[in-house]
Amino acid sequence: MEKPYLLWSETPYAGENRPPRDPVTPSAGTWPLIFLERQPNGDILTPQGRDIERALLHPAVIDFDRELKVVKRTLKNLTAEQKRLPCIMEAEFPQNNGHL
Repeated sequence: MEKPYLLWSETPYAGENRPPRDPVTPSAGTWPLIFLERQPNGDILTPQGRDIERALLHPAVIDFDRELKVVKRTLKNLTAEQKRLPCIMEAEFPQNNGHL
């Protein structure tokens, strides 16, 4: 890797002076599902009762260096319009620095 990158757990959120003390929301696994149904074993069903296949990988198996290269390549190839979009969002939502 060329240089170290910021870790989300060590970076302050927009408008904050320090990173969160506990970046994982303790209640994350208990949020209610409106249209989907959570099974006791953790599976999630569609309104029709079918399993939803989740393509989430365990962080230990993700090649973050490879992912970072994809992000950098994407940023390098943005069009002028794509580069303008964050500025438009910040103008529309200044209270949260362009983050919805």
